[in-house]
This record gives sequence, C-alpha cells and structure tokens, in this order.
Amino acid sequence: MGLVIIGSAILFGRLYLMYKNTMGFVKGIATGAAVGIAAVVIGGKAMENNHQLKKTAHKAAQAVNGFVDEVGSAIRG
Repeated sequence: MGLVIIGSAILFGRLYLMYKNTMGFVKGIATGAAVGIAAVVIGGKAMENNHQLKKTAHKAAQAVNGFVDEVGSAIRG
C-alpha cells in the first residue's frame, strides 16, 4: 500500500510539473500575441496618412514573414 501512495505522489508531481511548464508556455504565447495586436493597432493609427512609413512597414513585414517561413521549414525537418 505504501508503494502505491509513493508511486501516486511521484506521478502527481510529474503531471503537476508538466502542467506548470505548459501553462508558462501558453502564457508566453498569449502575452506575445497581445503585444503584437497592440503594436498592429498603434502602428495602423500611425500609418494612416504616411505613405513612406507604410512602404517601410510592408517591407519589414515581408522580411519577418520570410524569416518565420524559413524557421518553420527548418523545424519541420
């Protein structure tokens, strides 16, 4: 009976650590998404009447998009 309790405690501890690690990852993703959305909203307001800023931002967005695609393909193998 004692081994069952010890085994259950170890299993619970491992599951709890997995939960904490996953929640930290999810919180990081959510924070990044919130910051990104805020940047898009603020940037959209700033770019309403500025053609040169729009052009530069579009080039930067294309560069980031290409980088993300390359990283994604490298991760997939």
